[in-house]
Amino acid sequence: MISQLQSNFQFYLFVYLSYYKPLKILIMDFLWGQIIWVAFDFEIEGFMKCDGRTLQISQNQALYSLIGNQYGGDGLTSFMIPYLKTKIGSYQICTKGVYPPRNKYGI
Repeated sequence: MISQLQSNFQFYLFVYLSYYKPLKILIMDFLWGQIIWVAFDFEIEGFMKCDGRTLQISQNQALYSLIGNQYGGDGLTSFMIPYLKTKIGSYQICTKGVYPPRNKYGI
């Protein structure tokens, strides 16, 4: 059962945590725009909290090409990431990683 879950989600997290350094996660297997839930309330490197903030299109073109202005923004100069609130932990959207393939075969 566990191996089946691992193959389905393919989350291979290599966590490095020390007293003075931020949490680091290997983001090679995460896709741009992928949303994950984490059990803490600070941002991981390569991710942004899903707190509904407004981003500039010119600085985040890859993310904008995936989600557009579906969650707000004017669509010309700015767009918004989703607002997902939880009581424990936080939802975070991937801003660095692998750009998703355009077709189902990944070609």
